[in-house]
Amino acid sequence: MNKSLLALTISAVLLSACSSLNEDDVRLADAKERRSTLAQLDLQPSPLVKVELPKMEASDLKTAFHEVLKLDIPEDVKANIRQRLAILELLEAEEAQLNGVPGNQYYNEAIAALTDMINQNPGGVGNDRLLYQLAKAYDLQGQQQQSFDTITRLIEEHPDNPYRLELQFRQAEILFSQQRYSEALTSYTSVVQTQENNPFYHIGLYMQGWSFYKIEADEQALVSFTKLLDALIIAEFDNIWTIDEMALLIPKGDQQLLRETFDVMTLIFSYSPEGGGDSIAAHYDRMGERPYTYLNYQDLGNFYLDKQRYTDSVDVYDEFVKRNPNHPGSVWFSKLKMDALVMGNFPTQLMDEKLKFAATYELNSPYWQDKSEINKEKITPVLMDLLQELAQNAHAEAQAKRRIVTAAKNPTNAQVNEMAEAYQQTARWYQLFLSNFPGHERSNEIMFYLAESYYETEQYRLAGKYFEIVAYQQEGDPNGPEAAYALILSQEKLLATLRSAPAISENNVLLQDYKAQFILHYGNDPRSTMVQNDIIQEFFREGEYEKALLYANNALQNDPRLTLEERISALLVIGHSRFAMEDYKEAEMTYERLLVKYDHTLKRYNNINDRLAASIYRQAEVAVEQENLQQAVDHFARIIRKTPDSPIRVNAQYDMASYLMEMEQWYKAIDQLHEFRVLYPNHKLSEDLLTKLAFAYQQTEQWEQAANYLKMIWAEKPNSDETREMLWLAAETYEKAGNRYQAMRSYRVYAHTYPQPLSVNIEAQYKMSEFYRENGDTDKREFWLKKLIASDNKAGEQRSNRSKYLAAMASITFAEQAMDEFSATKLTLPLANSLKKKRALLDTALSEYNKTLSYGVADFTTQANFQIGAIYNQLASDLMNSQRPGGLDELELEQYDILLEEQAFPFEDKAIAIHEQNVQRSWNGMYNEWIQESFTALSELLPGRYDKQEVIVEVVDEFY
Repeated sequence: MNKSLLALTISAVLLSACSSLNEDDVRLADAKERRSTLAQLDLQPSPLVKVELPKMEASDLKTAFHEVLKLDIPEDVKANIRQRLAILELLEAEEAQLNGVPGNQYYNEAIAALTDMINQNPGGVGNDRLLYQLAKAYDLQGQQQQSFDTITRLIEEHPDNPYRLELQFRQAEILFSQQRYSEALTSYTSVVQTQENNPFYHIGLYMQGWSFYKIEADEQALVSFTKLLDALIIAEFDNIWTIDEMALLIPKGDQQLLRETFDVMTLIFSYSPEGGGDSIAAHYDRMGERPYTYLNYQDLGNFYLDKQRYTDSVDVYDEFVKRNPNHPGSVWFSKLKMDALVMGNFPTQLMDEKLKFAATYELNSPYWQDKSEINKEKITPVLMDLLQELAQNAHAEAQAKRRIVTAAKNPTNAQVNEMAEAYQQTARWYQLFLSNFPGHERSNEIMFYLAESYYETEQYRLAGKYFEIVAYQQEGDPNGPEAAYALILSQEKLLATLRSAPAISENNVLLQDYKAQFILHYGNDPRSTMVQNDIIQEFFREGEYEKALLYANNALQNDPRLTLEERISALLVIGHSRFAMEDYKEAEMTYERLLVKYDHTLKRYNNINDRLAASIYRQAEVAVEQENLQQAVDHFARIIRKTPDSPIRVNAQYDMASYLMEMEQWYKAIDQLHEFRVLYPNHKLSEDLLTKLAFAYQQTEQWEQAANYLKMIWAEKPNSDETREMLWLAAETYEKAGNRYQAMRSYRVYAHTYPQPLSVNIEAQYKMSEFYRENGDTDKREFWLKKLIASDNKAGEQRSNRSKYLAAMASITFAEQAMDEFSATKLTLPLANSLKKKRALLDTALSEYNKTLSYGVADFTTQANFQIGAIYNQLASDLMNSQRPGGLDELELEQYDILLEEQAFPFEDKAIAIHEQNVQRSWNGMYNEWIQESFTALSELLPGRYDKQEVIVEVVDEFY
């Protein structure tokens, strides 16, 4: 034999003790899965070896075990091997039986092996497992008694064995199959002593109940079955109507057990002494009610139906309803009761039951207050059909009684009262149907019949209420025309009964409305012609424009008998109604249509023409609200085109120009504004046309025209502060247009006319000075420069940086004139005379520059300082370059030059000091051309200090 196989076998045997540690848990798990009925119950082998081994054929394994037994190994190991050989025989037998191997003595060898093992080692360790397997082998071999005896021996010899519950159950099964019911009952009772961790509890209770049943202990059997139902049905439930539905709430393995339990209980209830539903009631009175009790009633009722015992079935359902009137299932049992009466053909009792059902379970009854929507939904189709049936039967009976009354020449009071009562009953059923199913597809038809019933009983208000719903709630209703006309008749009948003037007035209005609705909805009905003409005007007067439109259009489209005046009247109502409803486009079309039908000489032409213009104008307003200005302009243009003579045209043209400007369509706006000025020169809207025209011309850069209109605006109130700005704008605009002459004229007028505000006035003065500067007119320029200086001097609190700047600019101009005169004057002989004159010009120039300095305007301060320095430098230079007297010898000439130098040097020093003062401003961050000029002058006057050249030193980073 292969040594490795042998070694592996020995290892498996030696390790087998480890596997036994978990056998109880595994066996318990197997047992929980074996919840079966009697026919399905089977004993399962207990797994003995859990060691993971290589797969081997059973025959190889048996051979290996036999080889091991030949070895010199301990006896306890050999005993273990013999156990395994016996189990292998059992497994081979099971496989052979499963595979259908020919023969029927599959387990003989296994039985022999197990028996031999047990006999060789009586009371040995593990014999309980061997006895368990032996009992199983006998059972599988079909030797039931031997299996029973082996189980008994196992229980006696090993009372604490782990298979006790299973063995007791198996004993009970064998006893039950042998019809030894009392003994089986004892074993089943032992099995169900405990519920926890008991996989045989459910089937044990079931078979306990059957054992009681077999010995005719019905009450005890019912107790066992009830306990079983209590164990199976542990979850809360609602809206469960059948046993099959209940079965879906529990594990699938228990579902058939649940059904069979109900079946056997039904069998017991069906022949119990109490009989039928009373037997169920008696049982649960003893045990206490259960939430599933109603299913016992249902199953028993169905049992009787299957047996065609219809009365018994009805009694069962009735018993439950009487005992449980508010139970969620009562309505269903009442329905089952009616079904049973139908099947049994009990018409009288059935009708009583139907009436009772409708009264008890209509959806507004107290019964439904605590019931679920699912409950309602299940019974709704039944109730719906039932109420329709009852109502139709009652109506047919009422109509029959009406025929009797109609046929009789002098019907009796009794006949009339019977007819009225029949219609009242009919109305009650129809009303009940509608209150339960308001949205039903036959609601309108039912309401029509209900209204007829009320009409027949002279309840005209109620009749009218339902006729109106049928007539106008749903289009195309086949009863609509009749209902609408019957509504009018009902209202007329009601009016005939009224005596109060306010009530009569109110109901007359209501009648008129009903007639109007009839014409609106059923205009093709031949009865509509008689009411259409008068209600059109009435609806319009009352402000019911929609209705007025409907009937006016209806009359125009469908009544060829209308006269021309009637058609015109209808068109007027349509036009006015559309206008009132703000449907201006339709109103416009209607008014245009009317104008075609009228002679233009008629007085009302003007009114219609104005209405046409107003309807278009309103459309323009709507477009403006919607910010669609182009559409608004188009509407205004249509007013001008279609209704040129209407007063509304004035506003339309003005608004058109305004919105064209808003859309920046300047050229079109200008055209409209000019036309408006021509057509309506005296209209109050013309007052701001000049402003609009000026603005429009500005936007199109037609500066000349814009300036003209601005000046025209000013000219209307030339001295008014309101128009002051217009004159200024006109001047600026003329300037843009390049019309210097008109610009200068406008600035001049402004400067002379508006001294305030000063800020604008001095700008006008400045503009004038600049105009004359450009024209080369010095005198006139000096005039305006002096005005700038004077205005700043008089400004007081209005003095500003700008006024000082302009005054300084004017001042520097006069200083430069003095400087020019000083520079032009040369020193000649006699020097004393010319020097005196030169000195006087110096003082004048210095005075003017000092005035400029007094304004403190930086730009001009540096210029003035430079020029003052230049004056002193000029004077020193002029002294040195002055004409020398004649007749001087060389020495005298030299002494004369020295004398001049002594006179010139102080002026040169002053020049240097002033220039240095000017350049020092650069140290404070100020620098301009005049400071630069001072630097240049100093570089000439003090070259050693100010004419140094910058030395640039190159840094060499290379090493040699």
